[in-house]
Amino acid sequence: MATKLIPLVCPRCGGALQIPEDADKVFCTYCGTQIIVDDDAVTVHMHNYDEAALRRLELEEQRRERELLAQERLDVQVEAYRKKWRIAFIGYFVVVALLLTVTSLLPKDTTANKTVSALAGFVLLFAPIPLFVLRPKRYERRHGG
Repeated sequence: MATKLIPLVCPRCGGALQIPEDADKVFCTYCGTQIIVDDDAVTVHMHNYDEAALRRLELEEQRRERELLAQERLDVQVEAYRKKWRIAFIGYFVVVALLLTVTSLLPKDTTANKTVSALAGFVLLFAPIPLFVLRPKRYERRHGG
């Protein structure tokens, strides 16, 4: 038994199509548009599913999700770094306060007093350098935050 073909024009590109009489849906051989055929009167419902565009959108969504996860991981790392830096910053002031307290408690003009005073001066002068160099803003710039 031969299948009867119905002539049809693609509503999107105007391509001439021959579709089987019993077909529920067909794809245009020229542009790929999905055409849904209703009953014998051949009412056409056009669905333009560009598979390549759908795949691109899907891949773009996956890329955005990966970027979001990477950004969340980076945010966690930066926050952990900030906490460590704050602890180091507070520790600096605690050490300075401790050295100044010890200096004030030691008798004046003794070797111990001079040594602790020199150490306090050294800490006051040089300890802020790594705190400045390793500050969180610089870490964020280096790591893309």
